[in-house]
Amino acid sequence: MFKIYKKIIFFAVFFGVFWLIFALKVAPGSFTTQNIPLGHPQDLGFPLVCSDVGAEYAIAKVMSPEIKTPSCDGYRPLPDTSWFQIENSGTLFVDSSGYARAKMWTDIPLSDELYNQHFHIRVFITSISNGMFQPAIISNFFIETEPKSNPAKPPAGKIGVAPSVLKFDMKNTKNIFKVFNNDSSSHNYEITVRKPVSESQSFPNLSPGFYSLEDTGSVLISPSKVKINPHSEIQISVRLISAASLNKPTEAILLVSADDSTKNFVRIKFEMDE
Repeated sequence: MFKIYKKIIFFAVFFGVFWLIFALKVAPGSFTTQNIPLGHPQDLGFPLVCSDVGAEYAIAKVMSPEIKTPSCDGYRPLPDTSWFQIENSGTLFVDSSGYARAKMWTDIPLSDELYNQHFHIRVFITSISNGMFQPAIISNFFIETEPKSNPAKPPAGKIGVAPSVLKFDMKNTKNIFKVFNNDSSSHNYEITVRKPVSESQSFPNLSPGFYSLEDTGSVLISPSKVKINPHSEIQISVRLISAASLNKPTEAILLVSADDSTKNFVRIKFEMDE
């Protein structure tokens, strides 16, 4: 059913393994997955699991992007809920072990504007209960599509970045990316170096196999503050100094913040020579 995409990177963030409200338990409560391909279904490789359902089945539905909930810096709501699918149309039947499970996959169209995207997906999960309360949980999932340096169309969203991942090593300590203002008004932007975090639903998480950059001052950005006209773009240069001091795979976040509070980001990944 699904094509295998070897470069997909995924990691689940578990808060005490399960989120718990009343009896219903759900795992993963949150996860981030990177390098999601476009143009065909992509199995995420792990299921949505419910326990203590209290009924024969649980229901999981992707919430509309129009419903406002707390956001994560640099991510925007998935614009089309059909791009994220849950097995059996989101009905999770309880099996003989007492757990309800369903596969999850993405199916994002092949379009140049959908590379370099950071999508926030909220899944509302509930079950039928005979008690006073209807148990319900909202799980937050974060999807990052494949990076692409020179897409034929500006990356979708109010702020676009390309590529969304910059790779560095001992032989390559300089790189560039572009910021796109897709709005109808001019905006001022500031690019800052931040540390990725773990187990967060408000800021980009650290990639698996990487360590957070200790000295954010070792990343030089030029320019770090820019004004971009409507439907225009500007190139940003990035230089990693003191690369010789890095002895393990290291990651940082370049947070792009607009004067209207809109945000996007680029991952910086320093990889060790093989």
